[in-house]
Amino acid sequence: MILAAAGAHAAETSPGTAFRGALGSAVYDVPGLPTSWSEADHENIRWKADLAVPGWASPVTWKDKVIATGADSEHRYAWCFAEADGKRVWATEVPAVEGATEGYATDTMDPEWDARMYAASTPVTDGRRVYVLFSNGQLAALELADGKIAWNIPLGDTSPNTYGLSGSLRLHDGKLIVVFQGDKKSIAGYDAESGKPLWTAQRPSSTWASAALVKTSKGRDRLVLLGDPDLTAWDPATGKQAWSIDILSGKPDYNVGPSPVFDGKSIYVNCQGSGIYAVDPDTGAKRWGVEELPVGYGFADGVSMVAGGGRVYQYYGYVLSCLDAVTGKVLREREMDDAASYASPFLNGRHLYLVSVNGVRVVDADPGKGLSAIGTGSLDGRIEASPTVAGDAIFIRTDKALYCIGK
Repeated sequence: MILAAAGAHAAETSPGTAFRGALGSAVYDVPGLPTSWSEADHENIRWKADLAVPGWASPVTWKDKVIATGADSEHRYAWCFAEADGKRVWATEVPAVEGATEGYATDTMDPEWDARMYAASTPVTDGRRVYVLFSNGQLAALELADGKIAWNIPLGDTSPNTYGLSGSLRLHDGKLIVVFQGDKKSIAGYDAESGKPLWTAQRPSSTWASAALVKTSKGRDRLVLLGDPDLTAWDPATGKQAWSIDILSGKPDYNVGPSPVFDGKSIYVNCQGSGIYAVDPDTGAKRWGVEELPVGYGFADGVSMVAGGGRVYQYYGYVLSCLDAVTGKVLREREMDDAASYASPFLNGRHLYLVSVNGVRVVDADPGKGLSAIGTGSLDGRIEASPTVAGDAIFIRTDKALYCIGK
């Protein structure tokens, strides 16, 4: 994998293969991506595929295939669909393995929310296999061609974690990167070919965030993850810790959900009850912090930010906030007509896509133009999984279906 050079951020070069792209930036440059769609009016909806059970994982893609996952307390599924027309190519139920959490149960006091937590981690694919993680603590590799299980292993006891394993999978040079939050707290590298563990780093910080891949000014790859209270960087090849900064201490104790993002210059993190911060990828030193927003309701508890074009964007509650990436100055805030869901936004060229409770709002990313409205997208169903961009289309998983959106 080749990471974007520091100081020269480019759009994702491997979109669709992992959560918010291979690097986790959610920054794309796709000409002709639709800025409005409607299921009711049959506008820009290429196809829809029903899904048997819910999940919060985003779909992933490779060339002509789209993969989605879903689960409940007893069953774990992966489905593959043809990118062209949405016809099902294969469906695989991943059987239980000894050592995983039998009868795992979520408990957020919201049954509809709980139902999606069993498949909260977004898979990752290398084009040969797709790797899936479920909240009962099972990690498996499926052949992309036919869905056959190559290996299926337990990671440990997840019963202490009532919010599910929501940290999404990453790949780095043949290593599968896994964030585990259960009876132990760790980040680990597994051999993608065999499923054998290669390294494990224990974490003191609890987290439900996903790791991001960044590159230092000297060209060193780093894996960064936000926890409570630490933002930590590791060498993805060895698991050796590069640095750690206690960035959330002294703030209210909230569960950490938002994932770090990187624009080629700085790492940006946000967390409810804390703030928005920029961090040096080489040293972990804090460059700036914003702990109060002029209009905003505060800082997100689950929605990740997006950074590009010299700006950082957070969508939380009803408010979109745009900050200068170099100084942290708040450039513009705009109150939207609908509240953000738990799905994270993405940036495509000059257009910012925001996922709300009842659909997608597309705005001009230029704060000088007031973050003005461009278009809206509406589907039947609630969107909590972050959209996936690949080719010339957007793939969105709702609570009941998978959609391909394109002109």
